[in-house]
Amino acid sequence: SQSVKEETEQLKKIANGSINGDEAIAILSSIFPTDSLNWTQVDVEDFLAGVYRLPPGLIDQVMLAFPDNYNFPDYE
Repeated sequence: SQSVKEETEQLKKIANGSINGDEAIAILSSIFPTDSLNWTQVDVEDFLAGVYRLPPGLIDQVMLAFPDNYNFPDYE
């Protein structure tokens, strides 16, 4: 869908550092809201790979951009 394509582009920009800080956190919080679901690290990694088709290197970079409240132990 168009929204997945747009979000994929945003995630790639987060991975390469062209979107960072508060803007990156706002995008990640929008795609992975914590109010209705407690995302695990594996859930998010699987979602990034399956839905957005991101390769492992980009997934690692995106995971590092998440704020601390997501509590992903391998990326602290």
